[in-house]
Amino acid sequence: MTEAPPQLWFEDFAPGQSFPGATSACTAEDFLAFARITGDAQQRLAAIQEATELGAGFRIAMRDLEIRGAGNLLGPEQAGHIGAVGFDLYTRLLAQAVEERRAEQTRVLKAARREQIARSLEQTEQLRRAAAATIPARSDGGPITPIQLVTLDLPLTAYLPTDYISDDTLRLRVYQKLVQATTTQDILYLRAELRDRFGPIPEPAEHLLLWLQLKALALRAGVPSISTVEDEITIRLPDRPLDRAALQRQFDSQAVRFGPQFARINRRVVGDRWAEVLKEVLEALGRDVTVTA
Repeated sequence: MTEAPPQLWFEDFAPGQSFPGATSACTAEDFLAFARITGDAQQRLAAIQEATELGAGFRIAMRDLEIRGAGNLLGPEQAGHIGAVGFDLYTRLLAQAVEERRAEQTRVLKAARREQIARSLEQTEQLRRAAAATIPARSDGGPITPIQLVTLDLPLTAYLPTDYISDDTLRLRVYQKLVQATTTQDILYLRAELRDRFGPIPEPAEHLLLWLQLKALALRAGVPSISTVEDEITIRLPDRPLDRAALQRQFDSQAVRFGPQFARINRRVVGDRWAEVLKEVLEALGRDVTVTA
């Protein structure tokens, strides 16, 4: 506590008691009056004198934290001093900084979500235009045979980027060819053609090919819809008799569950393998062995 403290403890002496080595009657109070005490030590002594009530230890500890400094958590430095602002203001500034950081992260996530929705809408519109351009009109005016449709709602950002195919007309033609693909073999040919004509396939285009492959498998299996809700992918089962017990034996019941009308894939269990597991389920539904007499 002093710059040159003697080897003794003040609490060892009662008020008014002299201590060894003194040339005259020198008490502990006299020592405190004349000793050279540092500024931090004076603050600590003042804190001890002020905090005498029951349970004051926490307040003393907080005051000691202010004196020693708790580090600059608001900046890149990990050393600093909070005595200038006080512990209470320091913690409020820290809470404010954390809240601003969280708000910034929320804004970034919302912007990314809006961008993903915009891309999905663009993809849907381009696919719709491509599909409309490929449906032939009947010259005799008779009814057009309805096309079997599959509704897919999957956690994929799937489209042809403009920096991959910059020409709008050419990109629309490629979309038209993609819409016409109804088998996995067609999609393999399209993948090879894209790579040959435009170079390495970017991730959004790979997702589009995966989306088309899942659609082809769903068409073959007679699955009308596949949807995603939070951590679960729901497959509406075909409207025909199925041996659900045989289907369930092919999959882990924790990952895939077959019910009367739906099959459900738990994404928390399968993780990033959800697309692979979905393919396996659709392929199993497409095999004739799953149909009972």
